[in-house]
Amino acid sequence: CVLTLALLCACGGKDAAEQTPAPETPPTQTAATGGVDTSCKVYFPNDQASDLRADTVHITDAEATVTVAYAQAIVDQLIAHDALPKDSKVLAISKDGNALSLDMDEAFLAGLRQSGSTGESMYLGSLVNTFLDNFNCETVRVTVEGKTFSTAHADYDKPLQAFTF
Repeated sequence: CVLTLALLCACGGKDAAEQTPAPETPPTQTAATGGVDTSCKVYFPNDQASDLRADTVHITDAEATVTVAYAQAIVDQLIAHDALPKDSKVLAISKDGNALSLDMDEAFLAGLRQSGSTGESMYLGSLVNTFLDNFNCETVRVTVEGKTFSTAHADYDKPLQAFTF
């Protein structure tokens, strides 16, 4: 098989120096600002709060990298989809291999604690699944002001994996 593949490549017509690579598709440029428009998938509760739905959103003027600015732009989209408590802020984000760490503020925790057990699951599922998907990770460790946290329903002292309902 390898020999046949090598022969087929050698008979391709152009030699390697003449071949031109396929052009990369750049992110969409926004007309008003000249900034970059990045596609991002966000997860949010369905109407019955029994599962998560996904939607592709566009984040303008944010580079898709592991930065607080990009993470906050994603959180803002989650808030717009009623998938996180209002006024939630990202304080820090980092990635180490397949593990992401996301540090949130006290407003996030206060909203989480006021949401009841179903709301808490929906908020955390939306946050974790969105960040897992967009940062190609296997786990997300969520902290508040640099510390693990708990609610009346659970202790969040370990990395979280994708939520399934």
